Amino acid sequence: DNNTHTPPDSDIQSDNINANTVAVYPSNYLSEKNANNYINNDTNTYSHTIMIYMVGSDLESQYGNATIDFTEMLSACPDTNKHNIAIFTGGATDWQISEIDASHSYLLEIANSDLKIKDTYDLYNMGDPNTLSNFINYCYNEYDTDKYSLILWNHGAGPVVGFGLDENYTDILTVLEL
Repeated sequence: DNNTHTPPDSDIQSDNINANTVAVYPSNYLSEKNANNYINNDTNTYSHTIMIYMVGSDLESQYGNATIDFTEMLSACPDTNKHNIAIFTGGATDWQISEIDASHSYLLEIANSDLKIKDTYDLYNMGDPNTLSNFINYCYNEYDTDKYSLILWNHGAGPVVGFGLDENYTDILTVLEL
């Protein structure tokens, strides 16, 4: 039920999150081949939540790269019985995937090799650190798993500037905000 979930802009505190709880990987870490090996590895005795903060920007609006990555994630057929894959989208002026309207932000899940819209929100500024923080907190509170990983999907602007240009707000997450 979409109405029972705490929205990403809630006032959840992050007191329970520490460096041992959240791991950060480069956006290409879970390629199609690695995703199968990493997520479906039967030797893993833990459950896992993978959070993907997807700032579409021109990568999606001009080139459709996020849509391509959705297809790759689904074709990897991850085991979503033990693992959760949550995606928060925004930051593009146009999305090539028909289910996503650029005037909204979406909380998506991959479940049973299907991309499902869990919730739809007014458009969020993906360059606002509170948007990222609230997405992490939401996932931490929504999914009770042993491990949490965060993938920041977008352009990186290097160690001086930051990450993820939101085309709608012309804003990025600076290194200090990250």
